[in-house]
Amino acid sequence: MVYEVRKYDACLKSLYTALDLSGVKVGFITERQLEDGIVPEALAIFIPNVKHLSNAAFAALKRYKGRIITLGADSLAFDEYDKPRSERLNTDSVPYDQESTLRDQWKLVWPKLSDLQPDVKVLDPSGKPVWGVEWREVDTDNSTLLNMVNYLNNSVNVKLYNKDKTVEAVDVLTGKNVSGTIKLQPLEVRLLKLRSR
Repeated sequence: MVYEVRKYDACLKSLYTALDLSGVKVGFITERQLEDGIVPEALAIFIPNVKHLSNAAFAALKRYKGRIITLGADSLAFDEYDKPRSERLNTDSVPYDQESTLRDQWKLVWPKLSDLQPDVKVLDPSGKPVWGVEWREVDTDNSTLLNMVNYLNNSVNVKLYNKDKTVEAVDVLTGKNVSGTIKLQPLEVRLLKLRSR
């Protein structure tokens, strides 16, 4: 059982990193909350290599209306008494290998996120996903703000895209206009106010 907990912890870290570096706002729901009948209103629930889940929590998941995405083989396969569960949920599955790198897991999770990401995405100049950059978009009363940070040890070039079109912005900290390719230095933080879309 200790080995299973370690695999869960490693998978949770890998999943959190993948979501965090994909522009997705992350929240958490516990097994206890599910047992208490709390069903989240989120668009999706990711389940990181959870082989054992109580019957009460499983019943709550059955009432959930969004997408359920599991990582790892045999997710939700057993109840709290280690009895095999014959009933299965309609889930989308992402492979998980404890030996894979965080980047490898991010590559597997990214394709599942198209309906969960914000409208504006931080991508490489050719419009492909970029590893190592965290970003969040937030709407205020009169504008949309986007902050991003490069967690890599090297600089990275990115562009802001809304669908297939690039997005222009104003750097809130410097007041300068931002368009086209943005070069982010290691650990550089940028706070941008997006131009109306």
